[in-house]
Order: sequence, then C-alpha cells, then structure tokens
Amino acid sequence: MIKKKSKRGFQLGHPQYSPGSPRSNVKVNGNEEIKPTNRSKESYPIVQVESVKSKLRKSPALNNLTFEDGYYIGIISNVVEFVESINKIRGCITPGCEGRLVVIRERKYGLGGGVELVLQCNGCSNLANFSSSRTLSNGKNLAGYACMVACFISGATYSDYSRIFGPFLGDAIYSDETYRKLCHTLHKPIEELLKFECEVGKNIMKGKEGFGSWKNSCTSSDGAYHIRGHFSQNMTFVVVDYLTQNLIAFKHQCAKGKVPEGSDENWRGTAKAAEAAAALEVFQKLKNEGMNLHTNFQDADSSSKSKLLSIFSRALIIICFGHHNRAFGKQLDNIASKRPGPASEYPCENLKGGCISQDMIIRAKTNHFAIAISSGTSPDAYKKKMINYGKYHSKNVHEWSDGKCDFHPVLVCNCELNCDHKDLKCEGQPYQSKFSISCRYHQNLFELECKKRAEMSCEVIHPELGRGHSNKPESIFSVVSKIRKKG
Repeated sequence: MIKKKSKRGFQLGHPQYSPGSPRSNVKVNGNEEIKPTNRSKESYPIVQVESVKSKLRKSPALNNLTFEDGYYIGIISNVVEFVESINKIRGCITPGCEGRLVVIRERKYGLGGGVELVLQCNGCSNLANFSSSRTLSNGKNLAGYACMVACFISGATYSDYSRIFGPFLGDAIYSDETYRKLCHTLHKPIEELLKFECEVGKNIMKGKEGFGSWKNSCTSSDGAYHIRGHFSQNMTFVVVDYLTQNLIAFKHQCAKGKVPEGSDENWRGTAKAAEAAAALEVFQKLKNEGMNLHTNFQDADSSSKSKLLSIFSRALIIICFGHHNRAFGKQLDNIASKRPGPASEYPCENLKGGCISQDMIIRAKTNHFAIAISSGTSPDAYKKKMINYGKYHSKNVHEWSDGKCDFHPVLVCNCELNCDHKDLKCEGQPYQSKFSISCRYHQNLFELECKKRAEMSCEVIHPELGRGHSNKPESIFSVVSKIRKKG
C-alpha cells in the first residue's frame, strides 16, 4: 500500500491532499483506494494527476511499500520509472531468473533529497541496494550538497535556496548555518581561481607591445555594494583589461567577520568610502607590479577617480558613456519638472507641464547615443554636435546657415513602400523631429544641459577608441543583482 502525505506540496498541485483537509482511505482488493478531499474542484490547481495515481496503484515496483511523510507523487512516480527502467534493461542478475525487481524498503537520509532503496527480485528473492547519492566526508549527501553549491554559485541567498528546494520542489533543505559554512568552505578555492584568472590576464598584457600592453595599459574598473540600504557590509572592486576584457585585479572589503586578534583586516570606514579605498589599494598593487596605466574607463565616481590619479597622475580617465547618457536623462527629468517664476522673462505657456515628456527624454537619450557613435574618435565633433542638438534639433530645425544635423537623414520616405532613406524610391519629405520643445523657457534649459554635456567631450570620447563603457566590470557583479540592482 502507498501512504502519501504532504505539508507543502499542495501549493504546487502535485500531492493529492492539502494540509488539514478531510480524507478517507478505503482498502479495495488489498490495496488502498484514495478518495478525493471535500474541497471543491475550483480550489485545486489544474494539474493532471489522475494518470499518476492510477500508475502508482497498479505498479508492482512499489508492492507493499510505505513511504515516509514528505514524499510527493512526482518523487514516487520517478522511483517507479527508475525501477521499471532497470527491469526493462537488465532485470535480475541471477542466471535463469525471470523475476522482476521491486522496492521493499526505503530510507531518506540527510537533507537535500537523498534516498536509499532496497530492491528484491520477486522470483529468486535476490536483494540489491541503491543510493541516490554518495555521502561526502562531511556527512552530507552529494546530491543535496551539489544543489546548494549550484545555488550559491548562481548568486542565490539562503532565502532563495530555501524557497526553491523547500515549498517549491518539496525537498528537504539544509539549515542557514550549513549554508554559511558552505560559503566559508568555498571562499578559499574561489579566491584561488580568481587569482589564477588575474595572472592569466596580466600575462596576456605583458606579452603585448604598444597601446593596451602592460607598460601602456587600458583598463576598466568598478565597485559594487552587496546589500540594499544606506550601509553595506560588503563591497567588491574589480579591474579588467579593457581590450581583452580579462580580469586582472580585485579587492573585497567586508565590515564583518572573524579575523585574528590584533588584525585590521575588516573594513572600518563607511560604505561610500570603501570603493575609493579599494581602488587605491588595487591600483597601487598594480603599479608595484610594474603596470603603467594609460587609460581607465569607469563611472563618474569622483572619489575612486581621485585615488587613481594619486597613483597614476598622467592617466586618462574616460567616463562610461552608458552612465553619462543615463545622467543626461536624469537631468532632463529634473528640467521637465521646473516651472518659471512669475517675473521670468520667458514664461512657460504650458502651465500643466508636458513641454518635455518622458517619451521625449527617451528619444533625447537615443539621439545622444547616435551623436556619440557618429562622432567616432573626435571629442571636438561630439562637442559641436551636442551644441547644435540643443540649439537647433530640439526646436525641429535641422538645417541652418553653416550646417545641418548629420546624425539622422535629411529626407525620409513619405510613400506606402516605407523605403530606406539611403535608397529612396519616392521624392521623400524633410525629416521632422517627433518631439520638439515649443516653450522658450524649457528650450533654454535644454540647450544649457546639452552645452554641459558638450564641455565633457574629452571625458567621454577617447581619441583612439571613441565612446567607452564599463560593461565588463558591471557584468561581473551580475550575481549581486539578486540582492541589489546595479545601474
């Protein structure tokens, strides 16, 4: 007979009973017939379990076997399929015996889903033992421990792990103390792997000559805080080779942890100061190893920039264009909310706002990006185009006495064929801005913001590489995104 009971599985629709619901079992022909609960059908998730129930009743693989509480229909059906596949492929190993193996005893061991099965041939009574997972030296079963390691590597916290393998899959889970011990156990091996990866990246740079080599390096760096809120107890700073995207240095700052007495290993400062301190230590170490920094791509963090320049005073700091463009959008949000005073020379006609809409801000950021691409490696070109963008394009003016917009076509299609502007099949029509500013007050503010961006041309356009980014350092912190959103 089969006894099945679940405390959490009903949430998924797999078990046949829900917690606290009435049930009644009646034996029919020696087997236990399971009656449905008194709950209405509408309260159950739509799951096809009837075929599974029938299979369990009829299967000889589970003859006279009682399963412990906590087993689910899905798990039991997997055992059935496993035993039946053994019988189909091999069966009993006794010569001449045509019997089939059936499960006569089972035992859950450890946490994480480990199970031991004893199988017996119904012909010659020969016994066979099966363990779903071998036991590690620390007493944990390999299958459950591997699931916990997989969660840790993917960036899941203990709460994520417990939800996935507890209520969701209906499995036994390890305690939070075991999860913390796992973090401590994996710290050294992961650190050694990272150090090895850094050495590989450095050796590649040392084998080069010219721009991007160890003596004339081009890097990208960033730091991330690991906890939401006003103060983070953990921070990581990384440096990568910009041209190959290989990791070459890292530093982790932690405000908590057990350290030897008298040691000052733990970080004692504020979370904001941690990134600058880590940048100082990492770049100082790289300089001591003989690296000479030519260019570093990073975000607009002024503290880490000042620390870097204190070590490499002649280095060129280029701001990631993604951060630069996002800051442009935030400033436009601020401008859109402003209203002129009663004595303003240029009053805003739109008293309810809307001179600069959210759609226009999105389009402005797209145009800003197009200007950066069309500028190539020329900071002067970027500066000129941004000034013209604020002065003319935002007012739906695309040609003037000494120039025109060159980051979009002059003529666009006006026929039903929707032909490409590079190969027009029709006469075309002059390009029109989808969004333009009619209010003089907001026009002036928009133009001033474009001029501010233009003055930063040498900080965002590299003379050899053009616009840059810090995508690789940002992507290294992808595991942090489950805890704290980056960007």
